Amino acid sequence: MGVIIMKKILKVMLAIFAFIFIVGSIIPYLIPVKNMNNFSYKLPFSESELVEVEGVTIHYRKWIPESENILGKILFIHG
Repeated sequence: MGVIIMKKILKVMLAIFAFIFIVGSIIPYLIPVKNMNNFSYKLPFSESELVEVEGVTIHYRKWIPESENILGKILFIHG
């Protein structure tokens, strides 16, 4: 009898978790965001630059080596 009750409790808990997950996944799409077309952005660093690619503004930082014989390295961080 105890195993049957535990299975029912587990099913209810899984259903609640699934409901919370689905609702939590949908809610961010229902929150309106303000129009970003006229957004003025102060660059946070002196070497900051902005580029727009297919309607998406990307912020990046660019350092130029001080000597000519240094090869460049690229580091991409997504987050």
